[in-house]
Amino acid sequence: MEQSVSLTRTWSAAASADPARPGGRSGFTLIEVVAVLLVLGILAAVVVSRAVSSDNELLAARDVVRAHLRYAQERAMNSNAAWSIQFTGTTYTLYRGNTAQTLPGEDNAAVNPGVGISWSGDAGGIFSFDGWGRPCSDASASTLLASGRTITLTGTSASAVITVTPNTGFIP
Repeated sequence: MEQSVSLTRTWSAAASADPARPGGRSGFTLIEVVAVLLVLGILAAVVVSRAVSSDNELLAARDVVRAHLRYAQERAMNSNAAWSIQFTGTTYTLYRGNTAQTLPGEDNAAVNPGVGISWSGDAGGIFSFDGWGRPCSDASASTLLASGRTITLTGTSASAVITVTPNTGFIP
């Protein structure tokens, strides 16, 4: 004797409810929401760090150039001789008189900060200091700087300006 069995399926909220969700409620569990927020937070941190990295590199280059200018000024005051930094295109070099010197922490005499460099003033890219630490407009440090000079560092999306103050040589 053959018997036929018919299977029917009924779809209702109670029949399809997840046993983990009592009462047949639909929605997200707290763990799912926390997991999604955690992934979004990680993605946001990665995007923000990539967006500001070029600005950080520019600010780091600005701080290094400032420190090197102050180093040249300090060396001039300690040795009572003319020390200068000469900027050319995208590099700069420290000089004592006409002799190139290697800056502390650098492997070569010519330093490439990785950003574009431009400057103001008639002395080209020469920033020199006399034995008193005063900025001068020539490599021999015989003519005192009459007005402030600036160095502009240009990154991919921003620029930073360094000012050398006349008379005092203050580099803010």
